[in-house]
Amino acid sequence: MASDQGKSLRDLLKESAFFPFPRSGPSQSRNFTEPSILESSRLDPCWKAAIAIRDDGLIDALCSTLDDILDDTRLSAMEEAKLLNRFKPLLDEYGRDPIWETNTSEARTSTLLNMGVFQAASFCLRALDKKLNLVEQTSAKGYGSEIDFTFEVDTSVAVLAEAKADDVLCEVASLLPPNGILLTWAPDRQLIEKVILNAALHMASWRTEWLFLTSHNHWIIFRLHPDDERPYVTYSPMLSMKDETRLFRAFLGALLASASKVVVPSPEVPKDIILDEITEDARSRSEGSSEVPCALKITLAPPESPEPYWVALQQVDSTSSIALTDNANKPICLRLTRPLGRGSTGLVYEGRLEENTAQDNLTPRAVAVKYVEVLKTKDESRRERLRHEFGIYQVLERAYSRFGKLSNRVAPQCFGMFENDSFSVLILELQGDAVRDWRDLNETEKEHVLELAQELHALGVFHGDLESRNVVRTIAGGFSILDFNESRRHNCKEKKLVKCYDLLLSA
Repeated sequence: MASDQGKSLRDLLKESAFFPFPRSGPSQSRNFTEPSILESSRLDPCWKAAIAIRDDGLIDALCSTLDDILDDTRLSAMEEAKLLNRFKPLLDEYGRDPIWETNTSEARTSTLLNMGVFQAASFCLRALDKKLNLVEQTSAKGYGSEIDFTFEVDTSVAVLAEAKADDVLCEVASLLPPNGILLTWAPDRQLIEKVILNAALHMASWRTEWLFLTSHNHWIIFRLHPDDERPYVTYSPMLSMKDETRLFRAFLGALLASASKVVVPSPEVPKDIILDEITEDARSRSEGSSEVPCALKITLAPPESPEPYWVALQQVDSTSSIALTDNANKPICLRLTRPLGRGSTGLVYEGRLEENTAQDNLTPRAVAVKYVEVLKTKDESRRERLRHEFGIYQVLERAYSRFGKLSNRVAPQCFGMFENDSFSVLILELQGDAVRDWRDLNETEKEHVLELAQELHALGVFHGDLESRNVVRTIAGGFSILDFNESRRHNCKEKKLVKCYDLLLSA
């Protein structure tokens, strides 16, 4: 009787885990994401890398760890055949999917990874009774910096991955320091510093050791070593997928090592290591700008931080905003203390005014802060939505002044919008918790919310997204409407007031 047992998984991967090597070419976009220095200031010190060191043995250490974890794990003959189908059809010269012919953009890289490496890794984990969950374009809780891929093994984040076009990754590889560099968490760094700082920021914010920077054809592996005294990052040289099984095995090894809490061996950092000096790269430096007096400074650093990083901003328009300070010559210092939520325009934090900038008995010590940091091209659209929302608050403030309705407001008070080249910040009155579901309100409360919606329309504003999540309880016990990034000016005739779609939602 024939045995139902196939090869060991370890041997099968060594022999067969090959993937296509599509033809690459010049990509249309060569943008490099700026690391968020503001967000780096809230990292746990033991996860905030101070140095980055090259480790040529990183891939072999992961492969060796995978071999130890898999041991003599065997697949059934059927499982072996299914796994081989994850590799072989992609390499068949006849009838191969045309999508594998070229690899010339980040979008194509993501598609190829999803069709090849990621699917094969998911199958391997299922064979080991583990579940791999892939989440795209997400960020760690309380952070705005997005990573292309997070990989969860049995609900715990194990590995991160960032996709690049192949020519872009090759350019990065050409700049990798041969020994290592000191990491300086400051703006306007050199190109290779940006890449390493971004990798370090992502790993630290997710509290995971592994990040793979990949174009599918080529890979660079990053590892973060948390340490109470001097956390550091190691990085591999660029590695090629062509005629090579080690990259897939290293990726699978990182997933399983992280999920199984297995320590991957790493060399000690030499005490006498000679670090590299980064040569000037004009493309990575921004032109210096003349000093402009700022109106607001914000930080995410905790009060005990020895060197907090403050972002300086100017006020956009003070004509319809309530001043946070009566000293126009002194900037407001605002410390963002805890995340409150995330919306389509960005993050929302509770902020507290520093003692030397708040007005006694006039301004609340705590406020709500919505901010957008422009790190990627798509962040510009978020900034525009935040600017639009500020415009709606200006409409409401002018209406309050015109009609003398300065109490019993429909929306939170707006203390202004502040910007620089990379940030937009909207400061609002801090409110209570959002209403989770309309059904959570009693009849009296529902009538109150409907009255607020009618009042909003009477003031000339159509909300556009009047769901329960955009209604909050106030500290005084009432309700308030917020999140106006979908709103528009609106002339709601009195006879049509109760027929407006906006009002039907709240009713």
